[in-house]
Amino acid sequence: MDDEQILAIPGAGTCPQPTDPHVASSWVTYQVDQLNLAVKKLVEAGVTIELVRASRYHNGNGNWGDQFRTHIRNDSR
Repeated sequence: MDDEQILAIPGAGTCPQPTDPHVASSWVTYQVDQLNLAVKKLVEAGVTIELVRASRYHNGNGNWGDQFRTHIRNDSR
């Protein structure tokens, strides 16, 4: 596997970069499910978290995707 085919994920190692749109869509869906689970855990632990669109990625061919950052607040009431 070439270096161009490896997607580095900070804190999670590396994985093959999906090239098929259906595979990539399934991968993103799985990651969003994992994110939603993490959000639930944070909220249950008393943390407020907001996902904020930080940027929009364009590939130059008319396709785009939103990219997010987190705004986390530890509520100590």
